[in-house]
Amino acid sequence: MFASGQEVALTFRFKGVLLREIVSRFGNTIHVNKLKEDWYQASVDHVLMNDGLKMWFLMQGANVYVNEPVALKEEIEQDLKKALSLYQK
Repeated sequence: MFASGQEVALTFRFKGVLLREIVSRFGNTIHVNKLKEDWYQASVDHVLMNDGLKMWFLMQGANVYVNEPVALKEEIEQDLKKALSLYQK
């Protein structure tokens, strides 16, 4: 699990519909590359890890995918599985 308050390098993919939101959230410290179709790859150095950031990614749903840090990716995955299990009962 990631340590809250730790600074890390963040890498994620996102759909173009979030481009304005992504730039607003991370400012001019973000590096964005166009992938295929309507997907982009973003990287940001020195991101402060906390529950707010994780929740922000969860709010984006299927429009975003965290690559790194792996610990954050795994926490998001676990939270999504827990939420899905509520609907599968």
